[in-house]
Amino acid sequence: MLKRLRVLTVTAVMVFALGGTALAGGWALTVVNDAPQEFEAGTEHQITYTILQHGRSGANVESTSLDFFHPTYKKMLTFPGEPTGNPGEYVAAVTLPTAGSWSWEVNQGWFGVQELGSIDVLTPTTGAFGQGDIARYVLLLGTVLAVVVFTAHLRQWRREALATQRALSSGLSLK
Repeated sequence: MLKRLRVLTVTAVMVFALGGTALAGGWALTVVNDAPQEFEAGTEHQITYTILQHGRSGANVESTSLDFFHPTYKKMLTFPGEPTGNPGEYVAAVTLPTAGSWSWEVNQGWFGVQELGSIDVLTPTTGAFGQGDIARYVLLLGTVLAVVVFTAHLRQWRREALATQRALSSGLSLK
């Protein structure tokens, strides 16, 4: 009987001590407002999201981020959210380095972390040109042009050498 009374007292103290925190409304829900339909590795994507306290009103937090994890990449990538000016709304510039399935979550500041599931990141398309790609293509074009010019000169020298050889073998003068 005394044991039951102790268990009941401890339970009651815990309910009153922790019950106030549960009723204080310390929870939030994050909604992703704007994200690309397709993610491409190596490309920067702007993702806008809103932290809603009690799932209703925008909540501003001191610091927030979008965190991504890829099992073979073996480290968490964190992209800080910057306030947009709207209550509880943030934007993060996200660049994922490799293709594959990434899990992601939002760090909601003192509200904690909310998992957002997973996204599939695509291999970069070959038709897109970046600054490095343009430099490579210019270098390739210059190399091809140099080979064409060298080949043309080589053919000309070869023709002249053959003409000289024929003239010498037939006993003609080259003047």
